Amino acid sequence: MKQKFIVLLTFFNVFVFFGQTDPEDIIVVYDSLNPNGKVILKSNLSSNLDSLSPHLVDDMRKELFIKKDSATISKLLVGKWKIKSVKRINGDSTNLIVQDSLVFGADHYYSQSSDGKTVEGKWILKTNMIGNVTIQYNEKQYPVLDENIIKALPKDYLESLSYDSNILSITELNEEYLILTTFLLENAHDFDTMFYRLVLKTYARAD
Repeated sequence: MKQKFIVLLTFFNVFVFFGQTDPEDIIVVYDSLNPNGKVILKSNLSSNLDSLSPHLVDDMRKELFIKKDSATISKLLVGKWKIKSVKRINGDSTNLIVQDSLVFGADHYYSQSSDGKTVEGKWILKTNMIGNVTIQYNEKQYPVLDENIIKALPKDYLESLSYDSNILSITELNEEYLILTTFLLENAHDFDTMFYRLVLKTYARAD
């Protein structure tokens, strides 16, 4: 009887809680620390784009993505772009490594250059992913740029780090500028204190 009472009391508390809260404000988190689920309110999380809660990143991506249709994006994207600035959303500088130039061909040819090294591939704009440009590289890429380090790493481990595609997220695109967004994870070692910073990479048309 006592156990039944506790279950009913719990159900009543949850009912009252959800009844007084906007459903869109509720996030239920399932992870190793909360296998049964943990209720979090979006309104209690940091929405500051320089210290953004990990639980709000997906929502913010949707808000920040360019709103132009795919045909317009494809038309404006074609050309050569040179990096102009790389800054956090608050205007502060960042040490994020970026490509010096990007080339989007009308035939979907793609290339990116940095420090005299050029990587080629093709770009794809999927209709169900407006705002995202998928890049398919011709060769496998690695997050470690130093070739000596790459050579020293075990082959299996190096293979696990490799990737052959990437996604560029567009916030703004016009005849003069291309602005890409990147969310940088901070405090990755501590799940309770980790957060994201929004970095804006602004490219100017070079052709």
